[in-house]
Amino acid sequence: MIIRRIAGEQDPSGAIKIPARELRNDSAEILRRVEAGQRFLITVSGREVAELSPMAAKPLFVPRSVVESLIREAPLDRGFARDIYAALSQRVDEL
Repeated sequence: MIIRRIAGEQDPSGAIKIPARELRNDSAEILRRVEAGQRFLITVSGREVAELSPMAAKPLFVPRSVVESLIREAPLDRGFARDIYAALSQRVDEL
């Protein structure tokens, strides 16, 4: 495995500025570093055009309070009870 230093200057936010050419030539190493938490600003002709950063962690579950709030504030669907009854009665008949 060849390990080389990614050239580039670090901006005040901690991201490393690199030209698009370097991203193209060393994408695997750059993505490994992104996975490890590093951020990159991609430049074209010296202009910042994109930011490459780790994905934000997504919660696996929605808090109960959020679900309760959605149920409380959602408009009532008049056909919902009818649909549930029809679906349940079909399932019971199948048993």
